[in-house]
Amino acid sequence: MAVVRIEARPIRATDGGTLGVVDFVATETANSPAQLVQAHRLKALVAEAIDDLPYQEKVVISLYYYEELTMKEIGKVLDITESRVSQIHTKSILHLRSKLRLLLQEDLIEGH
Repeated sequence: MAVVRIEARPIRATDGGTLGVVDFVATETANSPAQLVQAHRLKALVAEAIDDLPYQEKVVISLYYYEELTMKEIGKVLDITESRVSQIHTKSILHLRSKLRLLLQEDLIEGH
């Protein structure tokens, strides 16, 4: 399973512990129906956040995480420098972090 790695602050669990994004996304290790629901919802939030990215950022994220191309290979595909790919990647991760924070806050407020 491909996972978009987004460095983020841990999410506070209902039992007082903390969970990272990957704890939710890896559904194969889910132990309960509640964890499966959380994993499914988080995947939907990540997909929504990626879908909202500008085209070039979305392409870089897709090629890097889903197609597992290196930044150098992505640069060749997009006809830009490896350095520019790195800049776009960093910018897209910042956009994803921001968007996911908002989506997670909205999701918590709505009581999902």
